[in-house]
Amino acid sequence: MNWIKIFVLLFSFSVRAALTPEELKSYDELEGEAFVTRLTRDGKFTEAIKAYYDLSQSLQQNAKAITALGYAYGGEKNWKKAREVFKQGLGKHPQSEELKAGLGLAQFKLKANSEAVQALMTVNDKNLESRHWMALYISAQSSPLDLKAKVAWRKPSVSNEEVELTRWGLLIDVGLQLEAQSYIKDLTKTCRQPTFYSRLVDQFEKKKVNSDEIVEQALACYPKNSDMLLLAIQQNYKASRLHTVVELFERLALQDQVYHHHVAEFMGSLGKKESTVYWRSTTPEENLSFKARAAQWVNEARFPHVMAMRAHVSDKLYDDPLRYATGFAFFKYKLIAEMAAPLQLLKSETLKKQGMQLIELAKMCREQSWQCRP
Repeated sequence: MNWIKIFVLLFSFSVRAALTPEELKSYDELEGEAFVTRLTRDGKFTEAIKAYYDLSQSLQQNAKAITALGYAYGGEKNWKKAREVFKQGLGKHPQSEELKAGLGLAQFKLKANSEAVQALMTVNDKNLESRHWMALYISAQSSPLDLKAKVAWRKPSVSNEEVELTRWGLLIDVGLQLEAQSYIKDLTKTCRQPTFYSRLVDQFEKKKVNSDEIVEQALACYPKNSDMLLLAIQQNYKASRLHTVVELFERLALQDQVYHHHVAEFMGSLGKKESTVYWRSTTPEENLSFKARAAQWVNEARFPHVMAMRAHVSDKLYDDPLRYATGFAFFKYKLIAEMAAPLQLLKSETLKKQGMQLIELAKMCREQSWQCRP
C-alpha cells in the first residue's frame, strides 16, 4: 500500500469508526473520493462531509470528490453551500458535466429557475438522473415560451413516472399536441404499472385532454384490476355511457364482494329494481346490506321494515341517517312514545334540528288525536 493510501486511511479512521461492522465490510475496499462518493450515495451526508475534509489537498481537488461533497451538503438541505461547492468545483473543472448537473439541481432547489435550466441544458443526457430531469422540466415551466419548448422537446434518458408525466405536461403547455400524443404512445407501447395509468388520466383531466384511449388500454392490460375497473367506471360515467358502467360494475362486483353494495346503489339510481334487490341481497356484510336497504324502505314507505331494522344493524353502522329514518318510521305509525329515543341520539346538527321539529310535530299530532295524519 503506497503512502497516499496510508494517509487517506489515517485521516478517514474517525469516520470509519462510526460505521457498524456490517457497513465496514462494504466500505473496506473504498478510499479517497470513492469513499466520499459512496457515503453520499448511501445518505451518510455528515460522514461524507467529514471524510472529504479529511482527504489530502490533492484528493480534495478531484471532480468526483467535489461533486460528492456538493450533494452531501444538499442532502443536509444546505443548498446554498452546495451551490458554492459546485461553482468552485467548476472553476477547477469547467468541463465536468457531473458538477454542471449538480449546480443545476442546486439552482433549482434555491428557486433560481432560469439558472437551473441554463446549467442543465449544457449537460449530456447520460449524465442526468431523474432528479435532474425533474429540475429541468419544472424550472422550464417559468421560462419564456421558446426556451420552454426547447426543453420540452428534449426526451429524458430515464424511465421514471414523475419525469415522464412532467415532460408530457410541458409539451401540452407549449402547444406541442402531436409530440405529446406521440410521446404517450411511445410510453405505452407495453403495459405500464396501474399507478402510471391512474396518474396519467389525472393529468389528462387537468390539461383537458381526452383520455378514453388510455383508459381502454389500461383496462386491456389489467382486466381484473379493481383500480383500473374503477377508473373505467368513472370515465364512462362522466361520458354518460351508463350501459358500459353497469357492465363494468358487475365485473367489479363478481371479482370482489365488497363492491356489491356500490353496484346495488348504482343499479337503484338507474331504476333497475330487480338488479338492485339482487346485488343488495348478495352483499356479503349483513349489516351493510341492511343499511343499504334502509334507504329503499324509506323511499317505498315500508316503515315496518325500517322500525324492525334496529335489531339487525350493529351499533357501529347505526348512524344518524338510520336513527332519523327509524324515528320518522315511528312517527308515520303514530308511535309517539317510541320515536323520541332514536331522535334524541342524533349528533349531526342538521338532523338534530330536523329531529326536534319532528318531535314537536308529533306533540301537535297527539293533541289533535284522530285529526292528525302524518
